[in-house]
Amino acid sequence: MTWYPLPVNETTYVRSDHAETEVGAEGKNAFKCSDSALGFVDATVNLKNLRVIAFANLNSTDFPTEQQFEQCSLDARTSDIVPIIVGACLAGLVIAVLIAYLIGRARAKRQGYASV
Repeated sequence: MTWYPLPVNETTYVRSDHAETEVGAEGKNAFKCSDSALGFVDATVNLKNLRVIAFANLNSTDFPTEQQFEQCSLDARTSDIVPIIVGACLAGLVIAVLIAYLIGRARAKRQGYASV
């Protein structure tokens, strides 16, 4: 865990290893995160369905329908295909080495050993 001082009342903020490291968006985009948490020394603030627009001057409580949002890294889904392909390649390599070993051993038995 990393400790960060807060400017208000000398409270200390503790960032969890699983916490969002950066809340921000490019240009006029907004930011959203489905589940985030701020951990303090004696308390935790859980944020659900967080949506933020920086420096927005809105006349209603609803977000504009055309607003572009950037997702937090915790919401981004990663593909499982790359680890599956790497695992299959490694398994194929192990099988190829095992077959080459068995073929080499069978040939060595057939030929016998030469006397020195």
